[in-house]
Amino acid sequence: EIQFEPGLGDAAEEILAVAEEKNARSSENPWEARLRKMRERKKEKRRARKEKVQKRKQGGGQAGSDEFFVEDGEDERKEKETKRLELLMMDTRERIEDESEEDEEARLKRGKSKQAMKERRKRKEKQSRFKADLSDKRFEAVLTSNEFALD
Repeated sequence: EIQFEPGLGDAAEEILAVAEEKNARSSENPWEARLRKMRERKKEKRRARKEKVQKRKQGGGQAGSDEFFVEDGEDERKEKETKRLELLMMDTRERIEDESEEDEEARLKRGKSKQAMKERRKRKEKQSRFKADLSDKRFEAVLTSNEFALD
């Protein structure tokens, strides 16, 4: 006798989905893995932001507002205004987050190049400070012999 339990199909589907995801991850290169992680972080931020907005809405309005003194229609207007502002702020926050990540990467690259430039300057300074002692007998052949001429 065979018995089927409800919900077993869902568990099997979840296991298959996890196995497929593992296979997909094993075949992706490092760049694809980085892009996937960035997308996951972005989704997590959006989800957290939505939860935060919902908590604000559920927590009530402003502390100083009293329903008795609010005019009819003013609530609807405020809700629409807050929704518009939230949409604008979400877009702006995303842009700011993207720009800050790019700025951080550029700053790191600049820091490396600045350090390399400082090292180059030090080497040039050392080279510019070097002066050959032309009165030394070891350099005499360079100055007098025609084998070292620039012709």
